[in-house]
Amino acid sequence: MKKILFLYILHLGFALQSIQIQACCLENNTKTIQFIKDFYANYVFGTKDYVPAVKKHCTAKLQKQLKDKYEFDGEGYAIWNFRTGTLQDGPNDISKVTSVVALGNGLYKVNFIDMGIKGNRTLKIIYVNGTLKFDAIK
Repeated sequence: MKKILFLYILHLGFALQSIQIQACCLENNTKTIQFIKDFYANYVFGTKDYVPAVKKHCTAKLQKQLKDKYEFDGEGYAIWNFRTGTLQDGPNDISKVTSVVALGNGLYKVNFIDMGIKGNRTLKIIYVNGTLKFDAIK
């Protein structure tokens, strides 16, 4: 009987651990989704200066990719890689995130309207020293 009770308690402990992990991941997804929405609202579709934000919120790897794709003189990053590429050529001026879906393994699908055109990107988000960072754009 003690052996059965021990196995039951052991099983219950693993089950509770799974619930705790799921709650943790749900909390992290919520935080990450808000991070993505804020970045898009302020820097991708917004008017705030995106250069300091890219330096703060993107990994060195992604910063290099965005800098290498920047086509103009001076310092800058290809922030349009987060968009459909229709910076000025959409049918209207509506630009907003419509949804963000967690795909697992740090991947998030961002659905948006960009100057009236529907688009999406898949973003890789990682933690660097406890801080959320964009690591890749697909």
